[in-house]
Amino acid sequence: MGVRAIVFDFGNVVGFFQRRRAAANLVAYGPPGLTQEEILPLLAHPEYEPLYEKSVLSSAQILELLRTRLSLNGTDEELAFAFGNMFEPNPAVCSLVPQLQGRYHLALLSNTNEMHYRVFRTQFAETLDQFDHL
Repeated sequence: MGVRAIVFDFGNVVGFFQRRRAAANLVAYGPPGLTQEEILPLLAHPEYEPLYEKSVLSSAQILELLRTRLSLNGTDEELAFAFGNMFEPNPAVCSLVPQLQGRYHLALLSNTNEMHYRVFRTQFAETLDQFDHL
């Protein structure tokens, strides 16, 4: 029996994640003088990030945490997009997926969070639409 299915992760496989990009997005909603370096530790916080990925913390709670800790302004939608817009396509994998589609059962399995997913699902729609399961 040969290979029938291929499972992909999203982060740093289909799309490269760049927290610095999200930090740069969020700076625009902060007070004068706020820097990316002040934001980055919250984006990769060893407690908050896993709790958010496990749905122990909600998107609303993460946005409130960012607002409070960084004095951010902006609507929930603006901040969620700024937070989630941190991915760049991995050209090698994005071009491979169409070659595999139809020959193998394709699944995307990832420990991502809601705000990231909402953004990359749209940004990577052409590639992700070729998967059998997300």
